[in-house]
Amino acid sequence: MTDRLVALGFITRNTNADDRRSDVLELTPNGLAILTVVLDVWQGADDRIETALGPKKAAQFFALTAELRNAQGGRAPEHADG
Repeated sequence: MTDRLVALGFITRNTNADDRRSDVLELTPNGLAILTVVLDVWQGADDRIETALGPKKAAQFFALTAELRNAQGGRAPEHADG
């Protein structure tokens, strides 16, 4: 996946100056632009789910899907701002 994102110009990959065994990945301006679009689309999907199910059932749905994701070895994306 990383190679594809680099090839598409969405991220850069540089050797970590503190640990040359690892790389540092950074979003490019194009990567930030596409991320903004993806987040808007994702928020729209969440909004449609909440409209269809109502706030209480939507919260249950989101909790269940997170539980399923975690049970399958996934994890929530990390945010640089918190």
